[in-house]
Amino acid sequence: MLFYKYILYLCSVNLNITDMKKYVSYCRVSTHKQGLGLEAQMSIIKSYVKLNNGEIIASYQEKESGKDTIKRTELQNAIKRCKEEGCILVVAKLDRLSRDVMDIFSLKRDKNLKFEVCDMDATDTLTLGIFATLAQKEREMISKRTKEALSVKKAAGVKLGSPKASETIRKYNHLGAEKRHLEANERNRKAYAAIRFMNGTLREKAAYLNESGFLTPRGKQFQAMQVSLLIKRYEQER
Repeated sequence: MLFYKYILYLCSVNLNITDMKKYVSYCRVSTHKQGLGLEAQMSIIKSYVKLNNGEIIASYQEKESGKDTIKRTELQNAIKRCKEEGCILVVAKLDRLSRDVMDIFSLKRDKNLKFEVCDMDATDTLTLGIFATLAQKEREMISKRTKEALSVKKAAGVKLGSPKASETIRKYNHLGAEKRHLEANERNRKAYAAIRFMNGTLREKAAYLNESGFLTPRGKQFQAMQVSLLIKRYEQER
């Protein structure tokens, strides 16, 4: 009898392992307003995944404005990881993905991607549409309130902008070659990070960088040759 119970136990363990969902988490905060912080989002996601008998195999985080499109670097990395390993993308709130209705439904229509939202049912198209519309409306209201507040200040004679703006511009114009070189290196490093795990030709990688808003140190779009040099440079440093 004990032997049979042991066999049943092993079967149940194997079933639990087989049924365990694999998740890739994505958290985002605005560069200007923190809102629901990264730690709080991650805590919500961990609880959600545990309740759904899952495990988080990778986590991605970034500080980007909610008005930006879904082409944000870390979000694209998370999506790519999900597609490669058949995982589920999970976020604490829908607006962490985007505040744009078209963005949300472009993800919904992607047959190679499945995503879940901790505070709603992302499989229900009606619910998804309502939440996406509310997120976009909130973004529009924030923009409207900001413009109205600036208009009131301007009408009251308040000088908008930094009082030290001219000084800042002068300092920037006199930046040494060394600092400009460091800034160029940082931009190159971010560009390389965006395509490091990306499959495809050099031309496809150049197109992805250009679509994502990356520019060369000279402020131009990437070509295949520049992508090749970028990869060789940073792979040699590793």
